[in-house]
Amino acid sequence: MSAPILGRVLIVVGGMASVAAVATAMLLIGSPSAQRQARMDAARVHDLRRIEQAATQQLERDGVLPDTLTAIDGPDLRRVDPGTGAPYDYRVLAPGRMELCAHFATDNRDPLRQVEPGLRAEWPHGAGRACFERRAGLPAAQTAPAD
Repeated sequence: MSAPILGRVLIVVGGMASVAAVATAMLLIGSPSAQRQARMDAARVHDLRRIEQAATQQLERDGVLPDTLTAIDGPDLRRVDPGTGAPYDYRVLAPGRMELCAHFATDNRDPLRQVEPGLRAEWPHGAGRACFERRAGLPAAQTAPAD
């Protein structure tokens, strides 16, 4: 095989290998859009976690959980979904027990789609609405997805 033909073959093979590598990476880690959605879901979980912590602190200070989401102290708490602007759902179930809900775009139980794997253990959710029942200061127990 002559040098010019060999060069062209190597360029074509190299290009095909590059395209295959990019396609494989996209299949494994998801598209940039899917990664953005997973990061947004991680932000939602962080928001819920901070709301839970602030409500727990109020319980410890005042002896009761705040009645509403807006009654939770915390000037830097984000009480609304960063993607939609809709408020998170919060309700008191019983003394010392609360429920926090949000709408998620991804399923964080899929190991290939996790931004922060540690979130899966305490905040497992699929795509759609997910609610988490919390006992002040104790790990979460996910309730059945609503709707």
